[in-house]
Amino acid sequence: DVRRLMHGKRHVLLKMRRGKVDNTFGKLLRVAVDAGSDVGYLDGSHFSPDDCKAICLGVSGCKNFGYHAKSGVCHFKSKCMGADEPMVTVDSSKAYWVTYYRDCNTEDELFDEDA
Repeated sequence: DVRRLMHGKRHVLLKMRRGKVDNTFGKLLRVAVDAGSDVGYLDGSHFSPDDCKAICLGVSGCKNFGYHAKSGVCHFKSKCMGADEPMVTVDSSKAYWVTYYRDCNTEDELFDEDA
């Protein structure tokens, strides 16, 4: 399965990883106040958290992503974080987003689109 990732103004094709990725990510109840720099995003289709997790593992520099469940949009970010990361308040306009974050020691796993 190949998905199109928006990275800046260009599209990058990534092959989806299949299998369990749940143990690789933690989850905050709301989106982090500071998630780092943008490293890409997915929109235009309804993606699941597992789709976003699998793609984050293949995006260079992706350490976390913001996820909006209603729209299925993922915003991939660069900051290494943990469970104690500050989150937006419940009355914030961003309170409907959540952050999924990777173990800071996880290596990036880039995929060749021809593989």
